[in-house]
Amino acid sequence: MMVKRLIAERINTDIVVHECTDGDEALIAYTRERPKWVVMDIELGTTNGLTATRAILDHDPTAKVIVITQYTESAYRRAAQEAGAHAFVLKDDLPSLAKLLND
Repeated sequence: MMVKRLIAERINTDIVVHECTDGDEALIAYTRERPKWVVMDIELGTTNGLTATRAILDHDPTAKVIVITQYTESAYRRAAQEAGAHAFVLKDDLPSLAKLLND
């Protein structure tokens, strides 16, 4: 919810945000909506964000996925990169997310 609010209020009020609670739901939403950006949390329901990132990129190699997380360990950054994420942003650095989405 925090990221959705940031996007809506501070980045672009015209952006439509589809919030998903599970990686499988995120893949369905991606194939239906074809957004310019996907902001993917690592922690999701049954299917985590890294698995969902791989699935989205398998479906569309041109997709731009930004992984966000509270985990600071380098292993998570490496896992996001290996999954094909365009960028990795910590939740305590959401201004970086805003910059990426506005580019």
